[in-house]
Amino acid sequence: MKGLEAVQKQFTPENKTNPGLVRVILNIISNNPAFGPREISYRLQAMGYRISESGVYNVMRRENLSTKAQRVRFSTQKEHRPLHAVPRFSTYSSGECWLFWSHFYGDFAETGTLYEYTIYDLKSRIACSRLYSSMNFDHFIDLLTAVAIPVAQSLKLDTKCWCVFDDSRAETQKPERGYRQLYDIAYRNGFDVQIHALKNSKDKFLNQIHASMQAYTKQALTTLMPLIQEPADFRTLKVQLQNQLREYNMSIRQNYNGSFLSPLSYHASMTRGETILPVWAYMEREY
Repeated sequence: MKGLEAVQKQFTPENKTNPGLVRVILNIISNNPAFGPREISYRLQAMGYRISESGVYNVMRRENLSTKAQRVRFSTQKEHRPLHAVPRFSTYSSGECWLFWSHFYGDFAETGTLYEYTIYDLKSRIACSRLYSSMNFDHFIDLLTAVAIPVAQSLKLDTKCWCVFDDSRAETQKPERGYRQLYDIAYRNGFDVQIHALKNSKDKFLNQIHASMQAYTKQALTTLMPLIQEPADFRTLKVQLQNQLREYNMSIRQNYNGSFLSPLSYHASMTRGETILPVWAYMEREY
């Protein structure tokens, strides 16, 4: 009817996904995981949305929610809010607890502003880092999806705990949206994680972790400083950091309770797994 047309909501096709409608569909699935495309389509129509059963299915498929098992898991996810309590680090094994942090290197006349963003496995000390020219929570998302997740999948890491260390200068750059994105990335890649947002603390073990983080960053900066002073361009610095990380993860031996191993060798010894990385991890190029 003519009078109803004005209040009916339009569905945009797959190549022009309406984010608002996707959120409505995800909310229905969260509360009703047993619903399939037909039931969700009926529910949306009752709410005033015009979308076909196949349209709903396309959204569900893109969101990895096309099976009931996926929808049940999605509906029982933890809230997309980080905890602020210090986790029990001693309960985690190699590959299970990741540390996220950023470090301000400085402002340099030729190179510009430099920040190091790092994701570091607590027990094995396997690390992924990248250089950026600004401070933004989205850099963690970039590093996670482009480097850390592919490495985790290759090494079969069963990550369970992500600890994001806040830098007071970046408070305005770390909205709740960023933590929701982290939870979403974990879920989409098959990881059931709990995220902790951590600040400076009197916790003894946390102070030890801070010392390890600082030692790692100092090593990276020591490698880059001669190039910064040349000065080298930003891309050259990024490639040099990747080369240094490759050597660090694969070759540089560290003391693990009396055993001197590289981070990758230590993880292999703990899990009896193979140390096979994505092909790009062995190449001398920016990634």
